[in-house]
Amino acid sequence: MKTYKLGRKKANRDQLVSNLTASLLMYERIVTTKPKARLTQRNVEHIISHILKLSDTDGLRYGLQVLGQKTKAAKKLVEVIKGQYKSSHGGYTRIINIGNRKGDNAEMVILELTRKMDLPDKTVPKTEKPETVTKANKKVTKKTNDADNEKNS
Repeated sequence: MKTYKLGRKKANRDQLVSNLTASLLMYERIVTTKPKARLTQRNVEHIISHILKLSDTDGLRYGLQVLGQKTKAAKKLVEVIKGQYKSSHGGYTRIINIGNRKGDNAEMVILELTRKMDLPDKTVPKTEKPETVTKANKKVTKKTNDADNEKNS
């Protein structure tokens, strides 16, 4: 198994992966470099598969432990994400290549959860279409526009 060191000491690397994991669980999609995404993907897959085996209380405690006391991410992990992946056995995340970053040419990727949370639809319900304008109304409008143009001349 390859370990990405990311040019950091172990404590700093672990904290980075913990922060990226919490961000991925909260926002369900993050943009990062490929080595960071690979480390985070491995971490998230392990956490989700372990949470599925635990009860809600134990899952919350485990989430708080591995995410470094990030309560919002741990609650979302137990309440929302656990329900989404109950019937799945792996494959909880995906990596999508988006090209190289300007400046240092680092390979950038999108790391996202495969099943996004279903958000309530905030669109306005469709209303009836407005009535069509009859030909008589069009003629009246044209006459008024012609009259206005003559007044301005």
